[in-house]
Amino acid sequence: MDVTAVQITLHPMAKELLFKHYVPLKRIFSDVLGQQETDYISIGLINAANQLIILSSNPGAEQNILEKHLWEFDRNYQSQFVYQDKPLSWSSIYDVNESKQLYKYKLTDLGLICGFSVPTDFEAYRAVFSFGFKYYEPNIKQMMEQAPNPFLAMGKFCLRKILSTIPPPDTTAKVYQFKPKLELVINNEVNL
Repeated sequence: MDVTAVQITLHPMAKELLFKHYVPLKRIFSDVLGQQETDYISIGLINAANQLIILSSNPGAEQNILEKHLWEFDRNYQSQFVYQDKPLSWSSIYDVNESKQLYKYKLTDLGLICGFSVPTDFEAYRAVFSFGFKYYEPNIKQMMEQAPNPFLAMGKFCLRKILSTIPPPDTTAKVYQFKPKLELVINNEVNL
């Protein structure tokens, strides 16, 4: 497959989905934030039509990137990176001189000094897991290149929980319920 011929576009609901399921996403991402010193996680989800949706532990930063069309310059979401399987450090993806605004929203505003992204297949999607760190840890580079990759496992854990909680945007099913439903039974009659 010639990946340079593949154009990734923004899903029509991408901006809406950033905050639509904010509470369940926050709960899911909070399960992994702090592990391996991770301060930020985002998941770029690309469907079979090559449409991108971004789910993030900090949707405000992603909203700025989408509204200013900076995602188009983000190497995380370019086909040359998405359709290979090697992790890349953000130092090789984000160049402060190339796109100062993208660098500002992705690193500076979040207080991150380093990070990396790793693309992989996940069910019917291509996923790009991104992890950011506020402190430099020398063993992060070693951990991102080892097999099995603990960060990849964290990303897949989150995505599995997300897809079982929130319906994918191309479906109409409602998967989650926030509050359990109680039924009151008096004399064998159900009262809701």
